[in-house]
Parts: sequence; C-alpha cells; structure tokens
Amino acid sequence: TTATATTSTSSTTTCYKYLCIYSSVAEDVKMTPSQQRCYGEEYPPMTAGHAAIMLVDTCTKPPTKTTWGNWPDSVEDNGDESDIRENYCGDKWTKEDYPFIFCHAISADEEATLRNLVAADTEWTYWHNCASFASETFHGVTGIDIDADEILGFESPREVGEHIIEANHGTNTPVPMPF
Repeated sequence: TTATATTSTSSTTTCYKYLCIYSSVAEDVKMTPSQQRCYGEEYPPMTAGHAAIMLVDTCTKPPTKTTWGNWPDSVEDNGDESDIRENYCGDKWTKEDYPFIFCHAISADEEATLRNLVAADTEWTYWHNCASFASETFHGVTGIDIDADEILGFESPREVGEHIIEANHGTNTPVPMPF
C-alpha cells in the first residue's frame, strides 16, 4: 500500500487514493426487498445486479469519488463511443445500493494504469459486461483478483459480490471503511 503525501504550510497531511470495486448483489446473500420485487426472487439470479469501480481521493475534502462502469447501449445509447461510462448515475456508490465493496490504496503509477484502462474503447457484451470490466480493471491495477467468473465464461455481479466478501474476510464492506 502506497500513500500520496501532501504538505500544507501548517502541517503535513498524509492522504490516500483508493481503488474500490463494488457490487449490488452477492451469490447466496438475500437481496434487498426492492431487489426481490424487481427480480421476483429472494436470492440473485445470474443476471441480477451491477458491478463497477470507483477511485476515491481522500486528499480532497470531502473525498472525490470518480466511478466507471460498463453499460450496454440499451441502457443509454452513446453511439460508437466506448461503453465505459464515467460518473454515470447508475454507478453512483451508496451503501444502500451497492452494499458489497472492497478498496485498496493505490500509488500514482497504479492510478496512471487505471486511467489508461478506463480510457480504452470498450464494448459491452454478454461476455464482457459490467462484472468483467470491474474485475479485470481492478486486477489490472492492483494485482488483486476479485473474481467474476460464473459458468461457461459468463461473469456476473453476484460473483463479484461473493469475492468481495471473501476479500473483506467475511464482511460486505471493509472494517473500518477507508473513507
């Protein structure tokens, strides 16, 4: 874990940038009542939910949060542009909407890698969906595998959520939350 230090005239303050991966569902974990109404099931089916990534900069007050998610044009058609959306309303992280989150402090070099990965021209497909994008990008930056693999090459948010719980040693969120 590498910190980015900032110095002010009165004191030295250490702050961090975190890359977080998050999901709205997890395998074998009951969905919220509103999700249950939406999907008609207690537990998430393979196609339920959403996963995305977020860069949290604690060097700003309040911390700045930048999100990226891979969305199909059927949600919002952006023409021939990349399907990776930055700060899209559906990716706005809240504990209620995305109760599964794992964060890792990143260095300036890792942030540069992140910026290159999210700038890539990416098309949403069933085999490269929101879960694939979040898992692969998080791994590409941090080297930590928050697996999204389901069956037959399909990846899902519920798998991301399950592996977030594993990475957090059995909890939905890191204890304590880093921001």
